[in-house]
Amino acid sequence: MDLPIIERRSAMIQWADFADEWGVHARSLPSAATLCTALGVLAKHSLSVSGPSGAAAYLVAPNVLEAGVRAKFDLGDWAKWVSLRAGVDTWLSMRTPFYREYCRELVAAAPIDAIDAEELARQLLLRECIIDVFMDSLTPKDLSSVNWITAHRPADFMVDGALISLLGGVAPAGITQLRREMANEVHQILTGPGLESILNNRMWPSFQ
Repeated sequence: MDLPIIERRSAMIQWADFADEWGVHARSLPSAATLCTALGVLAKHSLSVSGPSGAAAYLVAPNVLEAGVRAKFDLGDWAKWVSLRAGVDTWLSMRTPFYREYCRELVAAAPIDAIDAEELARQLLLRECIIDVFMDSLTPKDLSSVNWITAHRPADFMVDGALISLLGGVAPAGITQLRREMANEVHQILTGPGLESILNNRMWPSFQ
């Protein structure tokens, strides 16, 4: 899967544009320190950035390479894994247009309503868990070193927290444990009615 490749400075710009598209108007936020911190973490640690309006994601090449070398991955398989995950991200955006609209409403309400700010955080985590479930279905027939990648890939919790902050959400206490619990719930859905059962605006989980 060929995806556009960018470096960290461009990644910071793309993340700011991402926030703008979600209704944050990032460049005019009053909390400049929070904005700059979140953008800096995302530019330095995120492996990809979602494209605008469901377009193909961008791969952040320095981050992909550094993570692959640090974890001693097969770099060819690792690049394919990251590209596949970014592709699932793009597919999920196109498959669930209602999700973006719901989150835009939460972004607008988050600065004045703590419940909406927490709901926004949980929605962002849920979406990441759904993508993870798709990636967990890969086998060595798909990528020969996928088991090693699954066991040693970088934790996303720092990126999760930065994304939540960027969009104005409030990261819940115990974000690491919460994401694990959500992942278990999504796996249960997968083995029960299947993920297709929640990929609509009537059945998509809400935590309010």
